[in-house]
Amino acid sequence: MKAVQIISPKSIEIVETKEPQLPSNGNGFVKVRMLRGCLCGSDMPFFSLNFDREPERAKSLIGELESGQDSYYPLLIGQSMHECVGRIVESNSDQIKVGTLAIAGPPKMSGFQEYFCTREESVFPLPEGSVPVEQLLMSQPLGTVIWAMRKLGNLFHSDCVVVGQGPMGQLFAHMLSNLGARTITVMDKIDERLSVSPKMRATHTVNVDRHDPIGAIKEITDGRMADLVVEAVGHEQDTIDLCTALVKRQGTILGFGVPEVSYGTKINYRELFRKNITFIGSVGPEYRRDGSLARDMIVQNRVNVSPIITHSYPLEDAQIAYEQFANRKNGILKVIIEF
Repeated sequence: MKAVQIISPKSIEIVETKEPQLPSNGNGFVKVRMLRGCLCGSDMPFFSLNFDREPERAKSLIGELESGQDSYYPLLIGQSMHECVGRIVESNSDQIKVGTLAIAGPPKMSGFQEYFCTREESVFPLPEGSVPVEQLLMSQPLGTVIWAMRKLGNLFHSDCVVVGQGPMGQLFAHMLSNLGARTITVMDKIDERLSVSPKMRATHTVNVDRHDPIGAIKEITDGRMADLVVEAVGHEQDTIDLCTALVKRQGTILGFGVPEVSYGTKINYRELFRKNITFIGSVGPEYRRDGSLARDMIVQNRVNVSPIITHSYPLEDAQIAYEQFANRKNGILKVIIEF
C-alpha cells in the first residue's frame, strides 16, 4: 500500500509498505481503508520542525529516541494525519461492522496511509449519501470545538472574540452564533481568511496588522470589552497577552490553539491575575460523543462547513499539500487529501 513518510524537515516521500493486520490477541479493532483525510494545524509541527535540532519539542510530540537511534528521521509511516474518513474493511469489533463508512482516529496520528488499524472507541459511523464525504470529515474537527464549548456557560447576549481565523477559528465563530452570542468579532492577519468569516457567521472582522484590535473591541462593545475570547492560533505567546487585553474583568479566555512550548513566565500573568480572568484550556474531544453530535449538526445543516473546505489534492501530491497549508496562501483553509 501507499503511505506518506516524512523523511526530513519539510520533506516527504510516498512509500510502499505492507498493509497492517488486525491484532490477533484481542477484540475491538477495525481496519480502515482511507477515502479522505484532512490536514490540521496540529499536523504541521511534524512537517515543519527540525526535531533533531529541537529535541524537547520532539519529546513532547513523539517521545524519546530509542536506544541506538541518532535521529528522529524518518518519522513513523503515516505521520501526521488524524482527521480521517474511510471504509471499514475488516473488524473484530461487536460495535463496528465491515462496510461501515466512518470517521476513524488512527494511532499516533498516523493516518496518512491507505490502510490503518485502530480501536473501536476511536470510530463512529457516518450516513451514506447525505452530504459530501468531505463535509462529513469535518465532524472530527467540529467535535473538538463542541468539546471546548461544552466547558462554557450560557452565551446568549455575550460579546465574543475569536483570535485566529484558520479552520478551527472559523468553526468557533459558527458555533458561537448557534449558541446565541450577540457579537462575534474575529481577528487574523490574512484578509483571504477574514473574507470567509462572515459566511461562518462572524459579525465583525479585524485585520490585526492594519487595525488596533483593542480599540476595535472597545468600539464594537461600547467599552464593555469581550465576555469571551477564544485563542485559536497557538504556537506563540503573544496571542495570549492579546486575549488578556481584549477580555473584560471577570471574563473568560478559552485556550484552544496548541502551544508548542511552555510559556512559563513569558505571558502577562499579572494582568491575567488582576482582571480575575477565568482561563479554560481545551484539547481533544470525547471522540464518539462529540464527533457524532458534530456529524448530526452537519448532516442536518445546523452547521455549514462548506466555506472552509478550500483545497483538495491526491495522495501523490502530499508534499504540495503540506507546503500550501504551511504557507497559508491562496485562501487556503481546510486541505483535503484524496486516497
